[in-house]
Amino acid sequence: MQTRSQSVLSSLKSQILNTDDKILFITGAGLSFDSGIPLFRSEHGVDDSSVIWDDKMESWATMKTFLLDPLSWYSIFKSKYEFFRTIRDAKPNKGHRALSWLCKNYPDRIKIITQNIDGLLHKANCPPENVLEVHGRLDYLRCSNTNCYLSKEQYLPLDWNCLENKSPKAIIQDLACPSCNSPCLPLVLLFDEPYHGNKYYQWDKAKEWMNEADLMIFVGTSFSVFCTDKCLRVGYKKNLPIVNINIRQFPITFEIPSKYNSDSLEILEYPCELVRQIIQGSTDALLGLIPYEYHSEI
Repeated sequence: MQTRSQSVLSSLKSQILNTDDKILFITGAGLSFDSGIPLFRSEHGVDDSSVIWDDKMESWATMKTFLLDPLSWYSIFKSKYEFFRTIRDAKPNKGHRALSWLCKNYPDRIKIITQNIDGLLHKANCPPENVLEVHGRLDYLRCSNTNCYLSKEQYLPLDWNCLENKSPKAIIQDLACPSCNSPCLPLVLLFDEPYHGNKYYQWDKAKEWMNEADLMIFVGTSFSVFCTDKCLRVGYKKNLPIVNINIRQFPITFEIPSKYNSDSLEILEYPCELVRQIIQGSTDALLGLIPYEYHSEI
């Protein structure tokens, strides 16, 4: 007898393989967990000391903090370097490759918006036109000088050797912008930056994909950022069904501007009748969407 999650997975597989529905995957850190990358935030209700998130993260990971004191910023970056090294060394897992298979076989119907900064979907040979990395990439650099063309329009590859066994001062010197000599930093969306603040994030296209979707599938996300809020707002307005693939079941909530005060937000729970939960790890669940005869390709 199938469990409820198995039943949902079977139905979802049929919808992907046998309909013309446009399906949008929104992936979070849980997708890359089996590649050895610790979660950014702990799972709901779970105390996990391996996560990078702490009380200081939100004040440190801002452009304002970087511009005020790049040296201190890179000092904290170095203190978290073990986490960033796991991203450097990670390889795609079967979940990434399953999504790549789906995009290659259904290029007009399957799209992916990822919150992850590890680049593993691209390393899994997912078609670049099917993936948006709305939080950026850790292995790319941008200039901190907003008047420089390498700030928002173009970017540079990160030479990881510039980070190994180097002092923060040496890092700043080695990663100076080749165009204007200003300090550079990773091409990663910071907490005080808008999604449309860099060409790489392709936020306008992300919103187009949200509005075109017939179904949204959330994979390994904690629903803690504006990207997932925006997806849920769009889905809520369209009365859209969603699927949540996660190792634990929890209510899915999102913030919307208050009807009574434009400066405040109110929290809504996504309608339960529109939510299907698959309580399973991302890798196994995504592999379950691929016909068995193609598993050898994954």
